[in-house]
Amino acid sequence: PRDPSGVVFDLCDRPLMCMSICNEMAVIGSSDHGLYEINLKLNRKGRTLYNKRFGHEEWVTTCAHLPDGRVVSGGMDSKVCLWDARGVKCTDLKGHGGSISEV
Repeated sequence: PRDPSGVVFDLCDRPLMCMSICNEMAVIGSSDHGLYEINLKLNRKGRTLYNKRFGHEEWVTTCAHLPDGRVVSGGMDSKVCLWDARGVKCTDLKGHGGSISEV
């Protein structure tokens, strides 16, 4: 790292469950049902992928970046969410019979 002391982000007060890094972007899934985007190059917090209309109803247990810029996440709510590359809207991919542990 450029700064050996690092940078601390106050994302949430609940345990963090998973993380995906692609180029200069990181996305972190949490037990508060949200995903948090961090720009590692600029050391800035970006989008919060969760709101009342879109997202997980339970802990986010896995996440990954897709080549086209979208993020896919899975959770203990048996749901896979396919997040738009911009904004905070997702498509719910339902029908799984249990918690999602890997995408």
